[in-house]
Amino acid sequence: MKTEQRDPFDDRVLCIECIYLAGGRRCRNWRAARLDTPEVFPIKALPQRCPGHQPAHRFKTEPQTEDRPTPTEPQTEPTNQPF
Repeated sequence: MKTEQRDPFDDRVLCIECIYLAGGRRCRNWRAARLDTPEVFPIKALPQRCPGHQPAHRFKTEPQTEDRPTPTEPQTEPTNQPF
C-alpha cells in the first residue's frame, strides 16, 4: 500500500515506512511500539496503529550550506588581486 493511495483519514502506518525498521525484519523501537518481540517480518506491510512509529522522511533534510572543496580539488583564486 503506497502512501499516495491511502485514505487521508486513515491514521494507520506501515513498518516499511518507519526509520526504526532494521534489515526489513526487526523493529529497533519495539518496546515503544508495544510489541512482544522486535521481529516484525510477518506484519511489516500491514497497516496498523503504532505508538513508536517515526516516518523515514521526517529526518531527511536538504544541505543548508555549500560543500567544502576536498583536499584534491584545486583552491579557487582570489578575485581581487593586488597589482
